[in-house]
Amino acid sequence: LKPRTSEGYRNLIDRYIIPGIGKLQIAQIRPSHLQNFYKELNESGGKDGAPLSARTVQYVSAIVKKSLKHAVEIEGVLPNNPATRVRVPRGTSRRLEPFTPIQMRIFQEEIQKHRLYALFRLAIYSGARKGELLALRWEDIDFEGSRIDVSKNRVVVGGKSLVQESTKGGEGRRSVHLDSETMQIINDHRKQQIGERLIAGNLWAETGFVFVSEIGLPIDYGTPTQLFSKTIKRL
Repeated sequence: LKPRTSEGYRNLIDRYIIPGIGKLQIAQIRPSHLQNFYKELNESGGKDGAPLSARTVQYVSAIVKKSLKHAVEIEGVLPNNPATRVRVPRGTSRRLEPFTPIQMRIFQEEIQKHRLYALFRLAIYSGARKGELLALRWEDIDFEGSRIDVSKNRVVVGGKSLVQESTKGGEGRRSVHLDSETMQIINDHRKQQIGERLIAGNLWAETGFVFVSEIGLPIDYGTPTQLFSKTIKRL
């Protein structure tokens, strides 16, 4: 597994599975135990007793099912897998509403005042994920061909930021052709970065990334999300 995926599984185990059924001996686990466990998560397993998202409950159940399968088929400590006889509550999935063209225009008019405007413009017009954009280097941008090459993904594992040599979807390597206006905005961003490098002088850290702080360091992984949330709330 990728480090980010492994950490995600560990968080689900520590946060939900161990507190929920961790005191049961493995041979004591019955379908009814798991049914009640999933039901409680679905109804009140979230923050402050709120319902846990259907997707998270599905992930938890998948980990339990696979773990007990290992106990049956590899370790031989169970005669059968009780998780296979349990129906996982589906819950209600959250529906995401995309921006309308008018909302998108209003958002861009506001965010273009920020030094990271090019990041959001690129997100809108390329469809690239946040981690893919934060892993983008200047060598990945073809100004003559008006395209970007997406091949890496920035993630946070154990509180540390690292770049994976593949995208979130696995291989997912692709070239994305862009319109001339977006390419001009990226070029303006490059000129802005050169100016910031001159101002920073010896403090500048040359990392090669497209989106960096005022002294050249990769921007914090949470910065785009925080900026996005504050902007749409203000609007």
